[in-house]
Amino acid sequence: MEAIKEGLSAFILGFFRLFIVSLAIWMAGLLFLLFRELFSARVFQFQEYLRKLWKLFLFAFEGVAYGAVVITPLLIYLAEKKLNYIMVWVAAIILSVIYIYIRRQTGTLFSWKDEIRKLSEKMGDRRKQDPYR
Repeated sequence: MEAIKEGLSAFILGFFRLFIVSLAIWMAGLLFLLFRELFSARVFQFQEYLRKLWKLFLFAFEGVAYGAVVITPLLIYLAEKKLNYIMVWVAAIILSVIYIYIRRQTGTLFSWKDEIRKLSEKMGDRRKQDPYR
């Protein structure tokens, strides 16, 4: 019974650790983005700022989950108390699967391909207009 209690506690703490690291990264990014917006020469647009904050929020939480899947096995190897990091790894895998499923359902899993295609089309138009070519 004690082993089940310890395992469940480590499992919940794994999610909590991922949440805290994600929140810390998001807060650091929030400060960076705030100072970048305050000291830019253009007019501050609140709606655009909130959109950037939302993208940063998603990036922080998804990035920590994906990164933990890669980094946590190394921490498991180096740590003496392996149960904690094993449960962080399990939590990261669960969150990564959930994030990928959400991205697939919303159609944004491969949205980076569309952005690269649009950018290359824009660059192609600029190459046609280049007078030095």
